[in-house]
Amino acid sequence: SVFLEDHKIKAELTATTRVGMHQYTFPKSDEAHIILDLTSGIYNYDKKNVWTFVRVENDTLITGYRQTNGWARTRTVYFAMSFSKPIKSYGQT
Repeated sequence: SVFLEDHKIKAELTATTRVGMHQYTFPKSDEAHIILDLTSGIYNYDKKNVWTFVRVENDTLITGYRQTNGWARTRTVYFAMSFSKPIKSYGQT
């Protein structure tokens, strides 16, 4: 657990052999946003990202995956993100 002072966010992380869990607690606000970046990593090179996928399941759940080349050939990491408030809008840049 760590408190990110600049933005007043509490970040809590834990892991098992195959699963990582994150929980973020943001300050109370009527307006909030997140940026989900599935292309950046510790090291990047051409054709590292094979495929990325995001699905908005409902107004509080997002699922998806990222498939990459590298030390583990065509490694796929899956995720599910659950929000305590409904998603009002979304898009991509």
